[in-house]
Amino acid sequence: MKYILIFLLTIFISTTQSSDSKCFRVGSYEHIRVGSPTDNPLKVLNDNFAIYAKVIRKASWENVKIIVLPEYGLFPINNQKDVMLSSGVVPVLPEVGTNFCELYKQEIKDVKKSNLTKQEKKDKLKELYEEETEEIDENVFANTAILRKFSCLAKKHEISIVVDLSTMEKVIEEEEKNTVTDRSDLISTTHHTNIEFITPDITSNNQNESNAVNLSAENNSTSTDSTELDLEVNSTESVSNNTTTTSSTSQETTTSLNVQTTKLEKEVTSTTTVASETTTTSKPDETTTTSKADETTTTSKADETTTTQQSVSNSYKLYNTLLVFDDQGKLIARYRKFHLFNEPSVSTTDKQEISTFENKFGKFGLAICADILFEDPIKSLVEKEKINHLILSTDWFDAQPNLAAVSFHSSVAIKYGINIVTSNRRLLEIGSFGSLIASANTGVRVQSKLNDNKRLLIAELPIGNNTKNHKCTHTQRETVGSDIYKADRKSLKKQVGRKNYKPLETPFELFQSKQLEKTEGSVSVCDGVTCCELDYKMKESFNYDGDDYFNYYLIAGNRKSKSQDPLIDWQEENCSLVIYDKLKKEYKITSSTRFKKLILKGTFNTAAIFPNVLSKNLEVVPKQKWTFKQDNQTSEISFKNLRNSITLVTLYARDYDLD
Repeated sequence: MKYILIFLLTIFISTTQSSDSKCFRVGSYEHIRVGSPTDNPLKVLNDNFAIYAKVIRKASWENVKIIVLPEYGLFPINNQKDVMLSSGVVPVLPEVGTNFCELYKQEIKDVKKSNLTKQEKKDKLKELYEEETEEIDENVFANTAILRKFSCLAKKHEISIVVDLSTMEKVIEEEEKNTVTDRSDLISTTHHTNIEFITPDITSNNQNESNAVNLSAENNSTSTDSTELDLEVNSTESVSNNTTTTSSTSQETTTSLNVQTTKLEKEVTSTTTVASETTTTSKPDETTTTSKADETTTTSKADETTTTQQSVSNSYKLYNTLLVFDDQGKLIARYRKFHLFNEPSVSTTDKQEISTFENKFGKFGLAICADILFEDPIKSLVEKEKINHLILSTDWFDAQPNLAAVSFHSSVAIKYGINIVTSNRRLLEIGSFGSLIASANTGVRVQSKLNDNKRLLIAELPIGNNTKNHKCTHTQRETVGSDIYKADRKSLKKQVGRKNYKPLETPFELFQSKQLEKTEGSVSVCDGVTCCELDYKMKESFNYDGDDYFNYYLIAGNRKSKSQDPLIDWQEENCSLVIYDKLKKEYKITSSTRFKKLILKGTFNTAAIFPNVLSKNLEVVPKQKWTFKQDNQTSEISFKNLRNSITLVTLYARDYDLD
């Protein structure tokens, strides 16, 4: 029996430790956010944090050194700023270098060592254990617990955590600005060993979403035992009377030109109506009733409250913020999103913020969702900061054919020769899906899939300068299902399977196209200066999959692509082989057709070209199975006798100068 136990322990250690000294393990978690927009925001925050805590613990058991969590996984952002400020879910923008867990423990020690009576100590400790929010201004409540919770989770499990949160900061008045050093021309850079962080402003991400995923998470209660604290899941649900609930959220998308708002985006009802603009201007000393001769004007209390709330709301900025806690619980980096989608209540920085951190595994750069579509911060992170690894937290809504999350994000790793770890939120009925871990030399190591319920992705990546020339061996996916969510099985079922996947689509008519009418041959098509050539030979002829007849087209595109946010657009070009059903007017993501030979060439107006090859159900074909060549503005993808069926081959280009 003794030897059996030793043998099992040896196997366990060998499977949880990295098998390669030049590699380290990373984790990406694709989260199904529980709770509906009509629920109490603080309860939603705590319910989702309880799930995060379990996932982080599981990742730690697998010897994951850093785990990335998705954008807006903890609560939906609301377009009404005063609702967010009064709900008690938003922490104050934290200072880099702070260890919130250590500060919390010190507070407890100070109380225990104080001269307070036994009862006073007991009351004070209970207050510390249960404190969730703090009123910092009229109708403004800061969350005082969430930063400490993540800090203590990281320290307890000795794992670095990258989490997306909304944060707030008080606006500096004009007279105060004169006494503050102007740092608008500086950019932010954080390092693990030598922290220096300059702060501009940024904005956050908002989603319109129905109650399609209305799951209930098991809440972990807060311990009030002064002798033993479980700092990992201190999820007390004490909510201020001023907390306001709402369901109005706005959806971040990467839609193309003329894409219509989906029905799901419209199915949002607000439970609380808050004025978006103040129509009354009042001075602090002004009374609610003013008499003028025989005329009396009365201002109602409701109007006065709205005016006060709006006034206070204008005194604060909300940011979409990425925070990095190291394995000792210290906040070592923060980044605020610059490129926003339909987020009117969130602020952005005056200039692009560049944020990095360094540890023994290399240099990491930070970005959030739509940031990856634009030249910066990515280009500066790669070319100036010389990062090895890019971390992307996202709530990405797929836009077919070229902007599915797994496709575009993995192509960034190939284009720039870096490792990438992306974490996406999952809500298939609005096309939100796709997390992955990819390396510079092999492409995708592991990705989330449509047809399974696996949420925690784990893979090894090369350390530091080994990024481009070393291949790591370990890859696995961990199941995180109903045992984590404690959720309604019907709701979870909706998050599995391609029949539930409803992405946004770029209208096919916007492309110049040529149909592949034979099983082999050459075709070409141009859209302005963008010209595409395809030389191919299929292993099998066009195939049926059920009742769907698959038609392959070579498409060329060169146009300005727009999102639902009027402030966001980008110039894109592409040469792509796609499958499009003209009868159903939809792009297909399944096929059994294989190619004996395929060479796709493209000539563009830019050198920012992102290549990729997809098989059925949005599975990325590993980079070692195909070849990518680029000579300035001309590029080529080629392969022979690929065993994978093919649904997309793309050269997607971005002309940043025309954005």
